[in-house]
Amino acid sequence: MRWRYAGLALCVYILFVVDRFIKLGFFVAPDEFQELLSWLPYEQYMYLNDGVIFGWQLPAWLIIVLSASLLIVVLLNLLQYLYQLRSVEYFGWMLIFVGGLSNVLDRFRFGSVIDWWQMPWGAVINLSDVYILIGICIVIYKTAREQ
Repeated sequence: MRWRYAGLALCVYILFVVDRFIKLGFFVAPDEFQELLSWLPYEQYMYLNDGVIFGWQLPAWLIIVLSASLLIVVLLNLLQYLYQLRSVEYFGWMLIFVGGLSNVLDRFRFGSVIDWWQMPWGAVINLSDVYILIGICIVIYKTAREQ
C-alpha cells in the first residue's frame, strides 16, 4: 500500500518538475520555448499574471497569504488522511497541492504567476492550473460517488 502512494507521489513530483521547467524556460528564453511547445493546440506565450482566478486583482501580500494558507490546509488534510484516502483521491489532492505550490513559488520569485498557454476563450493558463483543475475534478467525482 505504501509503495503505491510513493509511486503516485513520484509521478506528481515529476509533473511538478515539468511545470517548473516550462515556466522557467518561458521566463529565461520565451521565444525558444514558444517554438519548442508549438505542437500544442492554441497559442503559447509568456504572460505574467499578477491577479487571481478570473483576473481578480488583490494586493500581492494578500494573494500570497491566502494561497499559502490554502496550501497548508491541503497538505494537512493529505497528511491526516493519507492512509484513509484511496489512491485516486490521494492523486487528486496531490495534484491540487503541487499545482498550488508551483504558482505560489512563482509569486515569491517573480511577483506574479507565469502563464503561457492561451485558451480559445481568452484565458492564459499554465500546467499548474491544469493540475489543480484535474485534481479538483477527481476529488469532487470521488466524493460524489461515495455519497
